[in-house]
Amino acid sequence: MLHVAAVSAYHAASQVTREIDFDVGAGECLAVVGESGSGKTTIARCIAGLHGDYRGRVLLDRHPLAATVGSRTREQRRAIQYVFQNPYASLNPERTVGDSIALAAELLDDMRHAEAMARTQLMMETVGLHRHHLRAYPRTLSGVNVKESRSRER
Repeated sequence: MLHVAAVSAYHAASQVTREIDFDVGAGECLAVVGESGSGKTTIARCIAGLHGDYRGRVLLDRHPLAATVGSRTREQRRAIQYVFQNPYASLNPERTVGDSIALAAELLDDMRHAEAMARTQLMMETVGLHRHHLRAYPRTLSGVNVKESRSRER
């Protein structure tokens, strides 16, 4: 499904990775291991289209991916999504958790906000979070205990 060939990534004039190659087939999982600063995150960001300063090829289902996420098709953006390492730096602190999650459905599935919120509520309940978490802000969810959330529902 995913083919990475000879990817060399750069930060300004500095080369961060040198000709990285790997394949990930359908149903497979790949762990990238290395010391701090070795380029693991940079490679992931290249694949996701969040770091366009690289040479080499990234293919999804044998189709080349544009270097930047904004140049990719909706289907490609839907197929490759990025989970940020630090949610406090990546989530908008002024947007509720529900709005942040629903935004992905609005953008990737072309849903109206109300429909996206209904889907978001269902997803949150599926993982054991209560509907009041939809109106919470990210900073208020640190350490939320799923069992504790479920006991409040009852």
